[in-house]
Amino acid sequence: VEKQQTSAFPFEAGQFVWLNTSGSPRCVNEHPLSIASCQNDLPRISFIIRELGDYTSNLGSLTPGQQVYIDGPYGSISLNDSNTAKGITLIAGGAGIGPMLSLLRGLAAKRETRPVRLIYGNNRLDQMVLVDEIRALKQHMPNFKLQLVCQESSEQESIYTGVIDKQCIENSIDLAQANEWAVYLCGPQPMTAAVKQSLKALHIPNANIHYEQLSF
Repeated sequence: VEKQQTSAFPFEAGQFVWLNTSGSPRCVNEHPLSIASCQNDLPRISFIIRELGDYTSNLGSLTPGQQVYIDGPYGSISLNDSNTAKGITLIAGGAGIGPMLSLLRGLAAKRETRPVRLIYGNNRLDQMVLVDEIRALKQHMPNFKLQLVCQESSEQESIYTGVIDKQCIENSIDLAQANEWAVYLCGPQPMTAAVKQSLKALHIPNANIHYEQLSF
């Protein structure tokens, strides 16, 4: 989506908007979508959308130049919450990569020098999106590392097999500084609930955990 240059669109990495593709700004048939881009990408705004129903399945019928309406931004996830953190871990499950990618792009745009980790989980390796682009962000953040997690086993040794569990998270955080790391989390409800339990077991303070739960 490319925003028309009629007004500014200030948003924080990690926020979401309501998208209306009906052709009328008065239509109430709106759908929430997490922003996957950062401020540096404007006027282009990008989303990562998984087909989960009639609406998302029909988005492929949109044509270039077609007018859509965006209401937002909304959401409280913000990189400002991690200004004093010693390191940052982003945890994404499935379509939850959208807001986490927005945060990651925002960090890369600032040439972040602190340790940044992304744990990205999915059922299968072929369901992962933009992995090459994510890996390439290391050229802007020398202390960035990516950990892919797949429930199905893979021949690639670098992929963690299973779910995003306590051991997987522990591998991405300096436990000596655990109470000073910021963690951002987005994914479906069962995944976020399990990850929050693992973070609690690793003694990550609740105030350092910022999450958005996918419910659509």
